[in-house]
Amino acid sequence: MKKFYLIALLFVGIFSLLSCSSDDDNQPKVLYPEYIDVDLTKDSLTAQDQEALCEIGRRVAENLTEDSKGIITLTQTAQELNICQPAYETVQKAIVWYNLMIDSYPLLNLIKQISRGEEASETATRGNNYFSDKMAAMISSVFDCIGCPTSKKYFDMWYFDNRSEDYIMAENEWSALTPYSDAKAKDTYMKCSTTVIRDETYHIVPVSFYIDMTDSIEHSTEEMDLMFSYGSSTLYYTQEGKAAGFRDKYDFNVIKEKSHRGDFMELLVELVNLLGGGEGYNIYYGAGKP
Repeated sequence: MKKFYLIALLFVGIFSLLSCSSDDDNQPKVLYPEYIDVDLTKDSLTAQDQEALCEIGRRVAENLTEDSKGIITLTQTAQELNICQPAYETVQKAIVWYNLMIDSYPLLNLIKQISRGEEASETATRGNNYFSDKMAAMISSVFDCIGCPTSKKYFDMWYFDNRSEDYIMAENEWSALTPYSDAKAKDTYMKCSTTVIRDETYHIVPVSFYIDMTDSIEHSTEEMDLMFSYGSSTLYYTQEGKAAGFRDKYDFNVIKEKSHRGDFMELLVELVNLLGGGEGYNIYYGAGKP
């Protein structure tokens, strides 16, 4: 049960991008008498907000079940927990990601290592400790399991290699992204500003590879790989509309203002920042190289 409380507090503590609103007037059966509707997007939380956050964690923890493989399930609805729907949906997203990690990496060994204090050992990674390394290994394994090889490669270089030097994109990585960037840029590149690079004129085209993770559309693994690898990037297009260069910075910067990434990606970014923030490395290709 203590582990469940830890997991629940992790959900609502780390993944605090909630904007709650009151539910409708229908009153289904509830398990807890007090309705919780707390807005965690505020700049600072009051003592009352913090108490509400802990209460959400307690209710979630009391209603989690775990199967023999360590996969957890929240057994009650938002109405039964008597919490606002956005809070409930955020917890469910966290559960999905958590289960993906557990399915890819045994939790039992991690718990044993933590109990022995091995998480305090210093390492040469970005996180600089054993515990962060194990969490990073889970994330890397998830990228592998869902078929995102480029995401795994870039993440491993960022975290495990603690990379800071520039990376020149491989040809297969370039050819994988251009069909998607061309589809997004074909009607807009001529409207973008231009620059001269080595005596050639190029359009500087911002391209977002983010996808909406909350819709009902089934996205391909290629789209997922691009989103996790590049997010929003800058591409360089010739006057004829041919992609000729790329420039981006691989890091996990938390955006304070309204984000274009969507809640799911913001949750992932905040989680990874806890493992080891700091500067990342530049990715270049073609005309985008300095």
